Amino acid sequence: DINGLRRVLDELTLARADLEMQIENLKEELAYLRKNHEEEMKALRGQVGGEINVEMDAAPGVDLSRILNEMRDQYEKMAEKNRKDAEDWFFSKTEELNREVATNSELVQSGKSEISELRRTLQALEIELQSQLS
Repeated sequence: DINGLRRVLDELTLARADLEMQIENLKEELAYLRKNHEEEMKALRGQVGGEINVEMDAAPGVDLSRILNEMRDQYEKMAEKNRKDAEDWFFSKTEELNREVATNSELVQSGKSEISELRRTLQALEIELQSQLS
């Protein structure tokens, strides 16, 4: 069970590292786009001598912390589900083993009683043999 959970932890760690790399790449891309935008704005200001007011309808920025929190919640739910599944499997196997132990205990007890009965029979036959011999 622990090895299975370690594999899950390793997979989650790899996924986390991948997401962190994606975040870094997006940050670098954002910085690059901002730099290009500034350069283009400087070039356009140089071409246009007057004053320009520009209004833009931009999409709202991506809330990375919200996305990360959602992903964390998903992974926590998955980990809890995996833990519960492992626990259920463990309990079912334990019950199965307990039933098997009970069955085998009954078989051992019946075997012991059969051995005792055969010993008594053997002793009775030995006594009869001795009496016949004498």
